[in-house]
Amino acid sequence: MRNPSPTLDGPCCGGPYLLTPGHARCEMCGKDYRFTEFPAFRAQRVVTKPRELADTGDATCFFHAQNQAETVCTGCGRFLCTVCAVDFGGRILCPSCIATGKTSPARADREKWMPEGIALLLATLPLLLWPFTLLTAPVALALVIWNWNKPAGLVRRFRWQRWVAAVFSLAQLAGWTWLFVAMFSR
Repeated sequence: MRNPSPTLDGPCCGGPYLLTPGHARCEMCGKDYRFTEFPAFRAQRVVTKPRELADTGDATCFFHAQNQAETVCTGCGRFLCTVCAVDFGGRILCPSCIATGKTSPARADREKWMPEGIALLLATLPLLLWPFTLLTAPVALALVIWNWNKPAGLVRRFRWQRWVAAVFSLAQLAGWTWLFVAMFSR
């Protein structure tokens, strides 16, 4: 069953417009307009009712603590109830992601670049092949300095990796400095 033809207030005289598929006519002044109707204009509105939290061990909605979580936002990973979950072009988004205009899906933090581990690897692995430390020690030290005050993500990061990488890099650079000074001072 289709909805009856809705009416809108028109731009010409402010009178109501009678809408038919592909056509609109002002009821006050009789002016005709071409009208392109979106399918959502006549669609039945679905009213969703959230499920209340049945068990204290169930996940709750990020925005409504009394509602049981039904799905996860693909933008930020928050748990959502049926009221908050918005199907946005095949993706489920929360109101915050829609408000901020987040269009790309969030990568899990475990997939993101973690400079602490790379700096530690650059500082320690070349010790097996010590000539490479001439190149890797400055890079490791630069990574430590560049990412020193960056905020941590959802994955727990270890600050000790920064310290160990910095100490090893400085020790390697000091060793190379001592070696060059000793070689050229003769």
